[in-house]
Amino acid sequence: SNFSSALLPLLSGQDVALASYLTAARWVEAGLLAARPFDEAQLQQRRLQVLAGEGRVPSALVQQFTDALVAAIEQYGKRKVGRRKARDAAQAAWP
Repeated sequence: SNFSSALLPLLSGQDVALASYLTAARWVEAGLLAARPFDEAQLQQRRLQVLAGEGRVPSALVQQFTDALVAAIEQYGKRKVGRRKARDAAQAAWP
């Protein structure tokens, strides 16, 4: 689920949360949250899907949500992967 609207108020103190980068990307880039990636094989296998009943035409609201999700993935998802590849390459170069 997307709980991004509730995320920032919940993290006003010393609290932490486990969330996808996409959920908090706009606040990370604005400097309001810090994101620290970690390597966990089971969590790296997640995939996002928008589901609807077969043969059903999505409502305008669902279509707007889907478009916003695709735009966010295009904006933030690719940069995240690029940073991970650069980090892995840098770590591999260490003796």
